[in-house]
Amino acid sequence: MGKGFIIDGTTKQTVIDTAECLLAPGAINLGWHDISNVLLHDGETVIAFGSGTGKSRATKACDDTLSGYRTAAGTTKRPAKALFRLTGPENLLLKEVNDVREAIERSVGTTGDVTFGVACDNSLNDEVRIILLTTLEEKHGLSVTSKLYSTAEADLVDDWADKWLELIKLINEITGTDEPPWSPSPPAETVEIQYARLRFWFLSRQQQFVPLWSDFCASQHPAGSQNGGDPDGFPEKYLENPFLYFYEPENLYRLAQQLELQSGTSIWEPSEHVARMLRPLLIGMGKRMIEFLDWIDERV
Repeated sequence: MGKGFIIDGTTKQTVIDTAECLLAPGAINLGWHDISNVLLHDGETVIAFGSGTGKSRATKACDDTLSGYRTAAGTTKRPAKALFRLTGPENLLLKEVNDVREAIERSVGTTGDVTFGVACDNSLNDEVRIILLTTLEEKHGLSVTSKLYSTAEADLVDDWADKWLELIKLINEITGTDEPPWSPSPPAETVEIQYARLRFWFLSRQQQFVPLWSDFCASQHPAGSQNGGDPDGFPEKYLENPFLYFYEPENLYRLAQQLELQSGTSIWEPSEHVARMLRPLLIGMGKRMIEFLDWIDERV
């Protein structure tokens, strides 16, 4: 069964110009192997167009193309592969072609050779057109930095932050205070139910959340560990998601034991000494969550 797609004007122009690169004869021809060498290389593909007329038409077309390229690719990436095709009228000069080639090679800073083609089209009159096709180099950290996220992903992080603040509040309630009575009463049933609901919410969304958190940590510490600078001391299995350490236990009593807040094994007697050391950790994680919120909002 065939498939049909509705494409916008930009996509349509891309398809047309790329087809022309393959099919239209020129002074310097491009073939499928030239196109596939760029398109099939690992990394994000960026296509840019430009045109120019009058005096310095080739330079204008080149500047127009590179402006579009920089807007799409950003300033922190360079292509591993690049290809361009220059089309102009019959009076197109070899110097114009060389000027464009040198400007593109200099500006995109590719790690490999720049392949190019040239074709004549007298219907353009005095106009010069350029299509630039590149594949950006894959580097750890760079691809994460420029990655964009959906509104749904940003909403998940926002909801996670709200639930995390609720969980911190519950934990603070069970840790005791610096004033008498130092040890609060055991959690009421309603509090345990609240914890159970939060725990289920976190566990059910963990699979979607962890990759986003990992991207954030990688962007902040490209060469560092997955815990993104969170305090040491978590068991290794929690480093991918340090929040898990605070909602994995099935109830608040077991959570208090895991956090070493319990000074006894059979009675409810949280340790205020441990609680004082725990609170800065929770505050620090809360600050990281706020940074995470700002980070992903900028990338939606």
